[in-house]
Amino acid sequence: MYFRKSLLLAFSSLILFAACKKQGTNVELTGGLVPVLSANLSGTIPLSSATGSNQAIAFKWTNPSYSFSNGLSSLNVTYNLEFDTAGANFTSPNMQTVQISPDLGTSFTVDNLNSLIANGLQLAFGQSHTIQVRVVSFIAPYTSGSPEI
Repeated sequence: MYFRKSLLLAFSSLILFAACKKQGTNVELTGGLVPVLSANLSGTIPLSSATGSNQAIAFKWTNPSYSFSNGLSSLNVTYNLEFDTAGANFTSPNMQTVQISPDLGTSFTVDNLNSLIANGLQLAFGQSHTIQVRVVSFIAPYTSGSPEI
């Protein structure tokens, strides 16, 4: 009797697993480009508090044109501008990240840039500093809670 029940259970399991059909397809990243960052200024940028509401600098970058096995991405790409002191290679504990999504550019006023440098990077006000800026792009992972694509 025990052997019969075991055999029936094993046979039922085999049928159950054989009857399952995988649905859907896996979408994979097939390519993309590294976004290229550019700025409207280089060299020394005067950051006087008297001109705080003026534009200090504008950044723009190229679209990474992510492509997937089902075609080009229609998802919004998130961009982060990362600021760090020169030579720290974006590893400084004071490195600052500003999220810009989904635009391909942004600008900073003198007050915004002063705040980022003094409060964020914790660099002394009124002194010349060399900073590095880079753009990082990514698409948020698709999860079961994400809207339908």
